[in-house]
Amino acid sequence: MTISKKQLAWLGVSVVLVAGGIFVFGLRQPVRTIPALSLPVAALCGNTTCDSGEGNASCALDCPAVAIRSEQWTQVNGPFGGWITDLEQVGDTFLAGTSYNYNLGGNGVYKIDENFSWEALGGSTESIQDVAVDPTDPEEIMIVTTPSQTDETTRGLYRTNDGGKTWLGIDLAATMFTAVSMSPANADLIFVGAVTEAGVTIFKSIDNAEHWQAVALLPEAVWSVQPIWAGISDAQANFITVIAPHPANDQLLLVGTNSALFASDDQGNSWRRSDASFHRSDILDIATNPATPNEAYVRVGVFEEEACLAVAGLTDQAAALAIELEQCAGVYKTEDFGQSWVQLPVHYFDPSEGSVVISAADANNVYAIFSRKIYQSTDRGVSWHEFFWTHNQPYIPNVGIEKLAVQSNGATVIAGRQGLWSLANDEDQWEDSNKGFIGSEVVDIVRAADGVLYAGT
Repeated sequence: MTISKKQLAWLGVSVVLVAGGIFVFGLRQPVRTIPALSLPVAALCGNTTCDSGEGNASCALDCPAVAIRSEQWTQVNGPFGGWITDLEQVGDTFLAGTSYNYNLGGNGVYKIDENFSWEALGGSTESIQDVAVDPTDPEEIMIVTTPSQTDETTRGLYRTNDGGKTWLGIDLAATMFTAVSMSPANADLIFVGAVTEAGVTIFKSIDNAEHWQAVALLPEAVWSVQPIWAGISDAQANFITVIAPHPANDQLLLVGTNSALFASDDQGNSWRRSDASFHRSDILDIATNPATPNEAYVRVGVFEEEACLAVAGLTDQAAALAIELEQCAGVYKTEDFGQSWVQLPVHYFDPSEGSVVISAADANNVYAIFSRKIYQSTDRGVSWHEFFWTHNQPYIPNVGIEKLAVQSNGATVIAGRQGLWSLANDEDQWEDSNKGFIGSEVVDIVRAADGVLYAGT
C-alpha cells in the first residue's frame, strides 16, 4: 500500500531513476545568484537576465558560460548503496535512511559525521520512510519503514537508545506507519503517524517509547488536489505526511496529511483544521523555528496538478506566475503556531520532491525546495531568490532534491535523488559528499545536537 508521491516513486518507476547510481553532494557558498523566475521561457533571451529555461547553449547573451569543474562537488554518500529517503541533522551530524537498493544492498540507517564519513547503523532491511532523532541525545533514534513486500510480520517501527548498536521493533495496532517525530520540548514525548482499522491516528508515548496510546483519530478530509496518477485510493487522502511538535510547548503540534493541515493544543487528544486560508492543503513538509517557537513554515504541494503542469509550456510570464501562486506548490508562514497563516511569495509549478528548511546556523535564512530548484530567503520569507537549480550544475544529476541542511560552519548540504552534496561557506564549489555511496536518493536530513547528520535510505 502506498501513501504519497514519495512512496509511489519507490515502485517500478524508481528503477529507472536510480539504476545508474545516485550521488550526494555538497556546495560551498555563495552560489551564483539568479533571479527567481519560475518558468522556462526562452523567449526572454536578451533581457540581460538568465531566466528559468535558459542556459549558455540557448541564450549565451543572458547566461554566459560559468566555470564549473567536477571537483566543485564532493561525493559524500559513503561506501553504501541505495536511495536516501530521509536525512536528519543533529548539530553537524546527519542520520540517513535508505531504501530500494535493488542489487546494491544497504537498506537501513547511516550516521554521517562532519567530515562526511558514513557509518552503517542497521535498523531494518526494509525501505526507511522516516527518521527521527532526539534533538538532545543523538543516541535516541526512531525509524518508520514501508510495509514489506514479502514479509507481513515486519513491524514498521523501530527504536534504538544506543546509537544503533541494538534496535527494538515496536508492535502497535496499526496496518502501517507513515511518520515519526520526537518533541524538542520534552525528551520523553514521541509521536508516530499510523493507519489503523479505525482510521488515521497518532500513537503517542510520554515515557520515551516504553508505553504507547492512540490519540484522537484525525478528522477525515477530501482531496484538495485530486492526484492524477493511477492507483491512489481516496483513503490515502488522510495519510499523515509530517508531524511537527512545538519547539517549546509539548502540548502543541501541527500535523500534515495528503489533504489537510491539523493543529492540536493537547498532544493530539483533539484536532482542528488549520488550513482554511490555504489555496491547497496537500502538505509536504513543516519546519519549526526553535529560536522563535511560534514561527513555522509549511510547504504545500504533494501531488501534480494538470493546470500547474501546463505552466511549463506557457509563454505569458504574468499569467503563468498567477497560476503558480493560486494553484501550485508554495509556502505558508505562521507566527502564532497555526492560528493564522500568510502565503509567501515563493512558488513553482512542479511539486515533486521538496521541503521547507530553516537554517540551523541562521534562522533568517529559509529555503523552499521544489523538485530540481531551491529558493532562499534571507529575511524569514519576505523576499526570495533562486539559490540552486540542477540545470545550472552539469556535474550534478538533474533529478529531484528532497532536503537541505546548513552546518555550523556555514556549509550547505543538499540531498535527494542525486544523493548528498555539500557546499562550503567560502566558495562557489559544490562537492559530491557520497564518497562511494551509490544509487541512493536523500529525501530527509536530520541534524543532531553533536553535529552529526543522520540519513535514511
